[in-house]
Amino acid sequence: MKRILGLVLAGSLAPSLAPAGALFECEAVDDGAWRVFILDETPDIATAVFKLGLDSGGGESSPYEMERAVSGSGFRYLGEGLEFIGKSDDAMLIDGEEKMHCGVAPAWMMEEATAPPSQDGDGPLPDAPDVEGMSAQALGGNIRSGPGTQHARIGTLARGTSITLMQDTGEELDGYNWFVIRKPDGETGHVWGGIICTPEETVPGVRGTCD
Repeated sequence: MKRILGLVLAGSLAPSLAPAGALFECEAVDDGAWRVFILDETPDIATAVFKLGLDSGGGESSPYEMERAVSGSGFRYLGEGLEFIGKSDDAMLIDGEEKMHCGVAPAWMMEEATAPPSQDGDGPLPDAPDVEGMSAQALGGNIRSGPGTQHARIGTLARGTSITLMQDTGEELDGYNWFVIRKPDGETGHVWGGIICTPEETVPGVRGTCD
């Protein structure tokens, strides 16, 4: 009897697995939303990607990998400052103080995104050009504390705001670099080149000239 009871208790405490081969879409936060992939071939890994909204260029961050962790109920993944918890097709992604509800996306969306984006091509680029002091304009979007969507938002830019380029960081996201910029009021921060244009001269790493 004790053995049977022990088996029943053990079964009730066993964590339920997240659905493998699933794509979770999370509610919007700031200027985009998180996606979490759990692939059939790697069910012990959940991969999160932050996708920018169209107003901010529609780019995607480099992938963040989380490993499956012990959970008394449901499933749990941890890694790179993120926590992904849930039961069956209902989940929550936790990023510091931010908590985003996530649900399983339709199958056709998973078929279009059968794997998270690769990091190939991202990261530092050698010999970034000197852009200090160059005039530019913002196409709208956020100012961040570092070169990437994983960094905190510290301000916003209205479309058409005049800015000064201070440094090309060499960090790339979807074909555009992250730049240190200065606003007319002296505030500085990092802005993605996909939401920057230049009045005349074409600058590598930004969207293009302001037509």
